[in-house]
Amino acid sequence: MKKYSPINSESMIIKQNSNDNLTEITDPAVAKMALLESRQLYADLVSNQSAGIYRILVQKPENGKSILESVSIEFVSDRFLELMEIDPSDFTINAISAVFRRMHPNDLPDFIASNERAQLTLEPYIQEVRLVIGQKIKWVRFESNPRKLEDGSTRWTGVILDITAQKMAEEIIKLNEEKYRMLLELATDAFFHGDPMGNFIFVNSVAIGQTGYSREELLKMNMKDLFSPESLEEVPLKFVELRRGETARTERELNRKDGKQITVDMVSRMMPDGTFQSFFRDVTDRRLIEKALKRKLSELEIYYELAITRERKMIALKGEINLLLGRLGEKAKY
Repeated sequence: MKKYSPINSESMIIKQNSNDNLTEITDPAVAKMALLESRQLYADLVSNQSAGIYRILVQKPENGKSILESVSIEFVSDRFLELMEIDPSDFTINAISAVFRRMHPNDLPDFIASNERAQLTLEPYIQEVRLVIGQKIKWVRFESNPRKLEDGSTRWTGVILDITAQKMAEEIIKLNEEKYRMLLELATDAFFHGDPMGNFIFVNSVAIGQTGYSREELLKMNMKDLFSPESLEEVPLKFVELRRGETARTERELNRKDGKQITVDMVSRMMPDGTFQSFFRDVTDRRLIEKALKRKLSELEIYYELAITRERKMIALKGEINLLLGRLGEKAKY
């Protein structure tokens, strides 16, 4: 198999004269040198790409034949074989089989199906697959641009990229996100994560129980939907403060789905990506207890004042009795 596509030796070699007109180079030696330099440049560009380059030809489809039966590999670069970790001799014997043997069995059916779809639509093709190399898993991405030829066949010119590091980073982020979500699910407070406009993009289970809405319903709602227009007019949501990097804390009356109102202690902050996070603590019972205690305290203060007044009156009365006893020449009784 050829490693590099040949340059057409009959291509016209041209130069530009002082009048900006293009003229043909007739000197064979100069033309040969230019052709050699062009080939060397082409080979250098291909061999030093971080991506592997390939070109395949799919014959005009026949009824009952799959794309696998119609495809032939016209060219691959050394980097392609290096990324696929395929021995050049093995590739020369059976190129298609050598490529497919590297692909993860679970990814192969979708890879074939996606190629067949692209063959019909001729849209730019991008597909990520896993390669199984011994005990190792490698992720690669195929990117190609299929184009129809005059005879009805299709030529695909594309690249293959090693995206293993990217996939590993994504997996780490995904695991961290799962741990983060798990911690939020274990939280005792309701948690709401909203986009820059306040539309919910994630809520925990406590938020579902606290509001009475399902997760699906909440993810179609905005933060403002949880509060009455009157309360929002009286105490607006503090988006301005949040955008300044401040942590906003407010106590509000939240409207549940069943129409019941509960009191929540709302703590919010803006994240680096412009989204908002809020924790709601249901303080309804606490506020009811506080109101009851204040009412009781007020009653006790009234009773105390009455008792003090009564005691003062008793003291005054006893003083008057003693005064009268003294005038009568009798001993004071109190």
